[in-house]
Amino acid sequence: MIVVLSVLLLLVYRVVVVAPHARALAVVEETRTQLGPLMSSARLPLLALPGLAEPGPGPLAVDQPLLDPLQRPLVEGIIARLERSTEDSPGLVQLHSLVASSWLLLGRDRDARMSYEQVLALGGDTQRQHAALALGVLALRNSLRQNSAQDRSFAFEHALSYFEGVVEEAEERVLLDGLVNQSVALVLLGRMESADSVLAMLPNLSGGRERQTTLRLWVATGAAVSLLMPSEVLPTINAQGIP
Repeated sequence: MIVVLSVLLLLVYRVVVVAPHARALAVVEETRTQLGPLMSSARLPLLALPGLAEPGPGPLAVDQPLLDPLQRPLVEGIIARLERSTEDSPGLVQLHSLVASSWLLLGRDRDARMSYEQVLALGGDTQRQHAALALGVLALRNSLRQNSAQDRSFAFEHALSYFEGVVEEAEERVLLDGLVNQSVALVLLGRMESADSVLAMLPNLSGGRERQTTLRLWVATGAAVSLLMPSEVLPTINAQGIP
């Protein structure tokens, strides 16, 4: 009787726990294959985020599309599938991370923030560092939507706190992204000496010199960004790096 009960419990465990988890892992791998090319072709000007294309020159805009309109139904379908999987495996961090990236691609910052916060709560060190970088980027994007200079300043400070946390403990690749975003936030706050100190650290990291060049060109026209309102044109440089 005990043997039969043990076998039944094992079968229940496999059906209720193991099988849904295995299905969720399969969804994760399939989604990475679909989402990877979309992420790697999407670019946030100036701001760095793991999984996206290298940050480059351009307006520090908050609502620039990251997807071709024809790609939106694909990403919406990906989110629906991922959310079904999170119901079966809510503790699988990779699902929340992929959902967050998908919402970001769609420009749904609030939904992306909620998913990144799940990663921050449940993930390992590297996952949490990536999530903190993303939350800082979303805070910067939100700040540029504010009509009050004081509200913008508070949001810049909030974003900076995420980047500073990443810089304190990140591995080299994430450290570079954290320093890039930290320097942007410091410029937005008008703390130019601190921004220069951070920029001076970039050439010590792989790929950092190119990013330093881009940011220094932007700083030449972007120091007053924090004083501009959403209706005004944000300072930027063009694709050739000309102010």
